[in-house]
Amino acid sequence: MKKLKPFLRVLTVLALIPVVQACSTDLSITSSAVGDRFQESIDGKTKPIVLPRVKDPRHFSFLWLTDMHIRPDKKDYFDKLGNFATKSHASFVITSGDITDEGTSEDYDEVVFKAKQNLPVPLYSALGNHDLYNDGWDEFKDNIGPSTAVFKFGNTMFMIIDTATCEVGADQMDWIEDKLDDVDAKHKIIFSHICLYNRTAELPIILCDPDERARLLGLLKKYEVEYFLCGHGHYAEVTKADGTTHIQGATASAWNNPLNGDPEFFNFIINGADLDYERYYFKDY
Repeated sequence: MKKLKPFLRVLTVLALIPVVQACSTDLSITSSAVGDRFQESIDGKTKPIVLPRVKDPRHFSFLWLTDMHIRPDKKDYFDKLGNFATKSHASFVITSGDITDEGTSEDYDEVVFKAKQNLPVPLYSALGNHDLYNDGWDEFKDNIGPSTAVFKFGNTMFMIIDTATCEVGADQMDWIEDKLDDVDAKHKIIFSHICLYNRTAELPIILCDPDERARLLGLLKKYEVEYFLCGHGHYAEVTKADGTTHIQGATASAWNNPLNGDPEFFNFIINGADLDYERYYFKDY
């Protein structure tokens, strides 16, 4: 079996090549820059994040997923997501980007329509590279929200960062450190499209600049961030490093299947000092 491991690893890397080509080599297909998106977001020039009422600040849950790749000519899982949100009494739904497939106005219209039709709670999202296709930033900021944001819900800090073009940028990085230093929260969670770890193949499906990656990892350790939730690679994987659990979610798409496992979503449960999650598969609902 040991002799087979290098061969299997090569096969896995080769299997990832289409994903890298589809989701990483065109990370720059946008006329917007990360610094400009960051500035517009913190200046309030996007759709605002409106939080629901906190019924119990120490006891609540939210649903997380990534890479829905919504488009009007394809099926989606909004109905199943809404049913689960209702039954689990989730406070909101949040994604790690690629909420659309091509970043068109038609894609965003479909997201807005399906969310209103099916979700009983607010929908928030990080920005993904597919969301920027066809100059999708204008549609994203008007229909979804900011690319960079931080909010406190109950006893937990939620931070959304913009890594959609595989970079963070100096201004956003400084902002991340300032916010982490200022926040008073029992739990800290960061949502990003691009991951910081990928054990299968560290190709451009992780943050591109090694210096940015090193600094961000240092901030996660210093400020005891519990979870770093990301997507992009279409490959389900969990990595624990320096006190932070990094979860690379598989797709939550009804037509764009992950490389391993099945389309999935997560129910995160905050119970006072405890923060845990359960993984679910859409095929079971």
